[in-house]
Amino acid sequence: MITTNPVRAFLNIIKYPDLRLNNTGKNIYDNRIQIQGQGLEDFIKDSFANTFDADENVKKEKYAKFFKYQGSSNHPPDIILNNSDAVEIKKNKRVLSNIALNSSWPRSKLYKNDSKIKKSVKKFVGDIGIDVLYIIGTIEKKTDIKRIFFIYGDCFVSDTNHYIADYKKISNLIKNSISELPYGSNEETNELGRLNNIDLLQRTNLRIRGMYELISPSKAFEDFIPDFNNKNFDMILVLNRSKYNEIDIEDRKELENFNSSSLKIDDIKFPDPNNLKKYLDFKLIYYSN
Repeated sequence: MITTNPVRAFLNIIKYPDLRLNNTGKNIYDNRIQIQGQGLEDFIKDSFANTFDADENVKKEKYAKFFKYQGSSNHPPDIILNNSDAVEIKKNKRVLSNIALNSSWPRSKLYKNDSKIKKSVKKFVGDIGIDVLYIIGTIEKKTDIKRIFFIYGDCFVSDTNHYIADYKKISNLIKNSISELPYGSNEETNELGRLNNIDLLQRTNLRIRGMYELISPSKAFEDFIPDFNNKNFDMILVLNRSKYNEIDIEDRKELENFNSSSLKIDDIKFPDPNNLKKYLDFKLIYYSN
């Protein structure tokens, strides 16, 4: 089995000179935000498969070798690597902007009981779940990549099972409140609720959706990251030290022996997302040019 990992992707991006999105050609979307998102997703896939300059046929072949799963619109994740990490790719306009997750809550792991994932994904998840890797790209001037932040969910958000329980509790409270309004409806819906026939002619309904946001990891880890001023591009990878030690040793050696003042590898301690009185050992890898 051919595998890849975030350290390999990190190194491939460092070596690639063109940090712009290709937003033309095969995209199937109509609005600019979706086009940028697709461009970023393609860039990240190329970073894992090292296919930046490959033609479409080679890309398809390499993607099939490196990824177990290549995503479905409106359902997480965007990719599942052959090593079983689930990858969620997100775009923002500014380094410190919140990350829009839409109706999908943040995850540390992907579990079988996750109602947001498709049946075709559950076969890859197994009984203990798989790690979720968030990759956030900051895009300026439509195509210029200014920052890429790789961060594992368990470094940043509480255990997914806790979130699922809280989501259900909060959403049930909201649904019950909506149903008690004069126009409230008790009909089954995947949304938080709806109000029916709210105009005089009873021709207008209101659909109510939950939209999650996640604070930018650039904000959460800003004390450990050099100032972005006067930099064209930078990139950060945050992961548990134990996770780092599981990555292919050849890739770790290449990273650690990379001879450049632009690259820093730090051992940091950061609060455990499940216990703020406890600190965990993380690796923070930083590159800029």
